[in-house]
Amino acid sequence: MTLIQGPRSRAGTGGTVFCQGPPDLAVKADSRIEADIRQIVATVYGKMSGVAAVILSGSLGRGEGMLVGREGAPELLSDYDIFVVNDDPPSPGVFRNLEVELTPRLWGPKVTLGSLATRQLPTLPLTLWTYDLRYGSRVVAGDPELLTTVPSYRSQDIPAWEGLKLLFNYSAVLLGALGGETETGQASAREGRVVRESLLRMVCRIGDALVIQDGCYHHLLACRPEALRGLTTFRSLEPAQQELILWGCREKLAPHDFATFDVDVAMRSLFSLLDRVLCDALRRFLNTENDGLPALTAAYRRRFRTPLSWWGRISAHVQRLVYGDPDGLPWQRVDVDRYHYVLAIAPLVLLSMPGFAPERAAYLVEACRLLGISSTPAVGDKQDVWKPCRDKALHLWNAVSL
Repeated sequence: MTLIQGPRSRAGTGGTVFCQGPPDLAVKADSRIEADIRQIVATVYGKMSGVAAVILSGSLGRGEGMLVGREGAPELLSDYDIFVVNDDPPSPGVFRNLEVELTPRLWGPKVTLGSLATRQLPTLPLTLWTYDLRYGSRVVAGDPELLTTVPSYRSQDIPAWEGLKLLFNYSAVLLGALGGETETGQASAREGRVVRESLLRMVCRIGDALVIQDGCYHHLLACRPEALRGLTTFRSLEPAQQELILWGCREKLAPHDFATFDVDVAMRSLFSLLDRVLCDALRRFLNTENDGLPALTAAYRRRFRTPLSWWGRISAHVQRLVYGDPDGLPWQRVDVDRYHYVLAIAPLVLLSMPGFAPERAAYLVEACRLLGISSTPAVGDKQDVWKPCRDKALHLWNAVSL
């Protein structure tokens, strides 16, 4: 089977570019990545029938994989985001089994497999994901023209809500990375790396949210700093906040300080930046002058109220009578859309993390109220309240985002 080369090649090598970074490390990494992709493709074709194409998406699909050097050897931090396209997609369980089978055999960290139906491609809606699939992915096996059937939407038409969704979702991703102790505690090297990666991703996503809401998103991360510098919203940030976003873009493309930057210092700077950008984005999206994240997320929830039918109300009431109301969540008692309700909780919990922003204690109180958790710590330690909030918020976010 011939592996279809991507549109980008490295000067002087003739090989396909998957990563940025020091040329000596990047060339070695590209070779090993290509070997991994060949193995993924061979496994997919060997286990499935009717495959029209295999698509590599994400940072590796763009040729911007995240690479660090460790004792003179390359180490890949980016995952393999793979979509399998066929006429009759298999069940998700088939892909989960393949992921478990493949990941231990790959040089890269892990592989995530998704499914797309051939007939689905021409009708994909206007979202950031569709835009990135069309322009920031590559076919690595199968029909090389398949991506041209995805609608060629313009970046200025991407809905502003897509930027908000990034801020909400990546707040949850960072919450997940902060699951154990931070790197200053008892975390393993792996946990420390995940925290650092998640911090960088969050910083970059803040920049993405800014360019999306002003209609100048680019599928290549390398092109976004130039777009950012031309935005009034970006220039209105404090100089240190501007530099944090630009540093995140540089570090994501070619890590230099990845293993050495101070996580606590970066977290404090990030929290202040996220608070400001998210509040500004919500005011703009909702066309309101409300102040403060709790008030703005409350207005956001009201924007997405979804009245229940009478049957829905009766069904919910019966379920509470039979199974109880263990979660005690307000959307179960009033007409609030569950997806948007949960989505807007993540940044409240993240920004109320003890030790980083004492002035945001009100965020923790609001998060507790929304999650049905007592905001009074049993032993006077805010961490005793924050951890249950974090765990419950992540549980709910995983449920609605999958």
